[in-house]
Amino acid sequence: MMEKSTMQLYLKIFKMKKSLFLLLFFMGIANAQVMPFGMISSSAVTPGVPPAKIGDYRDGGVVFYVNPDDNTHGLVCSLTDINMNSLWYYDGYINTNAYGENIGSGETNTTKIIDAMNKNYNSPPLESTNVDGNTVYAAGIARNYKGGGYTDWFLPSKDELNQLFLNRVAVSNKLTTIQNAQSFPSVSVARYWTSSNFDLTYAWMQDLSSQFVKTKSTSGYLRAIRAF
Repeated sequence: MMEKSTMQLYLKIFKMKKSLFLLLFFMGIANAQVMPFGMISSSAVTPGVPPAKIGDYRDGGVVFYVNPDDNTHGLVCSLTDINMNSLWYYDGYINTNAYGENIGSGETNTTKIIDAMNKNYNSPPLESTNVDGNTVYAAGIARNYKGGGYTDWFLPSKDELNQLFLNRVAVSNKLTTIQNAQSFPSVSVARYWTSSNFDLTYAWMQDLSSQFVKTKSTSGYLRAIRAF
């Protein structure tokens, strides 16, 4: 028969292991996201950062895209159109190498466009008016925007802008509740520039129903975005 002291030792060890298991389990729950059918993913969120959802007002704008791998990160759009009469280029057709179209490429596109303008036109102002009264140039205007106190805004790529338009109802609903914010025009003639270059002469635009290419000398609307 097992001695009483030995049994008490085993019982004490068992209780310690049980307490450690429960501690680790609840620590995991606190840093996890409940997935379908009770599964838990500890990599789906960043600890300490609130998860985002479409239509949230945060980080200087309204959320229109949430990262599917980490719902604490995504993209927000500016609270207003930052320009309604902007050309894509500065003063002529040059190669910018800003060909990214997917979600995540808008910021790089914007930097490439600005670098190309600086190289070819001796560092022009990020925002100015040409002799015809048009504001130039789209990427510079977006980078120059400082909504919410942030300085890392950029011109959305083709897919980023399309994602914004796919979720524009939820975004617009939130914009109507924010003081001095501006929803999207209801008219289809409101054509918005993307940062996605098509070729030397053309770049991508979007209206309320479709995406298409236009010459970079076309006047268009701008809605800046930033990542959070």
